[in-house]
Amino acid sequence: MNRSSLSQVGHASSEAEKVSRRGLDSRVGGHLIGRWPGLYGSVNIGVPIVSNSLLFAVALHDKLSRGRVHPISLSVPILLIVETFGLIALVMPSAAWHRLAMWLAS
Repeated sequence: MNRSSLSQVGHASSEAEKVSRRGLDSRVGGHLIGRWPGLYGSVNIGVPIVSNSLLFAVALHDKLSRGRVHPISLSVPILLIVETFGLIALVMPSAAWHRLAMWLAS
């Protein structure tokens, strides 16, 4: 084997190690997130507030940079919030949604 073929073999094994480490990291991360004690307390209320407020960052940027807010910068975040709460309140409690979820999980 020449030097270039050895370096390619070493490169391939290091890529495989990176992929396997990433897989391990994601499994460990999922395990830790599922058992994180703060996710089920008062911090849980702050997550939707922060994530929904981030949707309005574009509107804030428009106001600061251009002096006015583009209508799309407000309408899209409002529609996304309404859609999310509509799904949570109307669709997810329905029997049809539960049947679909069970079918997808099986």
